[in-house]
Amino acid sequence: MATSNEDSTDQPPYPSWSELKCARKSLTYSKGYWRIHWPLEGEYPAAISVAAERRTAIGLEPFYDPTTDKWHDIADLPLTTPVKISSITAEMRELNVYERDWVECHRYCAGAKFVTYGDLDDDVRPYAKEMKEDGSWEEDSDTEYLIRCCGEERPIGKRALTLKVVPPPERDYLTIRDYISALHPFFMSLREDIMKAKEVAPFEQFDKPRSRKWMILPGPLHSLSMGDRWPTAPE
Repeated sequence: MATSNEDSTDQPPYPSWSELKCARKSLTYSKGYWRIHWPLEGEYPAAISVAAERRTAIGLEPFYDPTTDKWHDIADLPLTTPVKISSITAEMRELNVYERDWVECHRYCAGAKFVTYGDLDDDVRPYAKEMKEDGSWEEDSDTEYLIRCCGEERPIGKRALTLKVVPPPERDYLTIRDYISALHPFFMSLREDIMKAKEVAPFEQFDKPRSRKWMILPGPLHSLSMGDRWPTAPE
């Protein structure tokens, strides 16, 4: 039977993940979380399983069993250790680099369509790679900007799509169930963009990434691993 003794020393009000990290406090996901088997597919909670041991896909049990209407023992344990947290903001690494990788993939295509930097609206105009002499981050107005190629629009606005996860009103801290229940639907809503990002990722451009099994690795800056490759968990 799983217990929450490892997280029993801290008291409310609980800090956020970012507050603890900024203060350089020791913090990681709790032991139960490292047993989560979390594919980027299917509906929540049916898609989620729990392994018998950390870093394996052995002895998988349902995170939620509809036949008994019961959640797995680890579901309501604190998300983090040694301190509980009141919030955490999560995102997907593949989306953060999607636009950059798309540009590099299409930059030299014969059908690439460019516009000048000055023709772009303010809400889509990117920052320059380096600060200018006048202290600004604006590119020169005649700088060329790849906007369309191979029948695709440049994937603008995909970077840093985040979700802040908080506990329900009746509790002061986040549990494993709180976290997975919020993030699985969020990541699934972004799945098509994530798969497109995999198609243009350098050194790992995957043919038909939608047909592969992708596992969601620990975050809060999450990323994907193919198949059942397991992340390194703390002892």
